Amino acid sequence: MLRSSLIVLLVGLATTVSAQKVFKDQDLVPPDFGKEPGILLLVRSPMKSLNKALPDVFAEYYKGPFKVIDDADLALPEYADKNVYRYTFNTVIGFIPASGMGDNRMPASNTYTYNVFDRLTGTRKGLDFVGGAYKGLMKDYAKKLESVRSGGQ
Repeated sequence: MLRSSLIVLLVGLATTVSAQKVFKDQDLVPPDFGKEPGILLLVRSPMKSLNKALPDVFAEYYKGPFKVIDDADLALPEYADKNVYRYTFNTVIGFIPASGMGDNRMPASNTYTYNVFDRLTGTRKGLDFVGGAYKGLMKDYAKKLESVRSGGQ
């Protein structure tokens, strides 16, 4: 148990360090993001703890307007104006099944990655990277979006 916990901790730390490098080398934000006023839609995922972190992380690191919604809400008339609600921030959750036996057994785990979808052009920009530290990746992505939104690119 201790060995598994240590491995998960090390993977989480490596993920955060690796994510910082990956964020510098990838095109994570649609080219027109932040050029026009609008409200970023943060789409909830099936994971409750991630959904709890979503508004907290964005309130701290993203200074533009945003709303947290369910995926089904995108079909509502309230969000039909794609100029106001042009971009969605989305979470992709993957699953790695358990493997090995005995002392070599690796527990099942989730992986997380994020993307921003441009509802006007139908294009998606996101990470080519998955990690186990969902909050660290989310924080770094929110910082990147704020940097672009505020003109710091």
